[in-house]
Amino acid sequence: EYINSILEQIKDKRIKKLFKFRFFTTEKNLSWSEVGKRLNLSSQTCINIFNKTRKLILRKMQSNNNLDII
Repeated sequence: EYINSILEQIKDKRIKKLFKFRFFTTEKNLSWSEVGKRLNLSSQTCINIFNKTRKLILRKMQSNNNLDII
């Protein structure tokens, strides 16, 4: 729920789709290659987007003000 609220604030819509395909589908976690095919991106681009977003989420969770706007 909290992560979804953070993802909603991010302007890049690829990020929400990436997380949905990778972690929130009824299918078992899709590989980066499969996620990339669905988003028309390379698997490495998906990994790079994920890593940047993961760092952003961690910073947000550690910040004193969890209601900061991204």
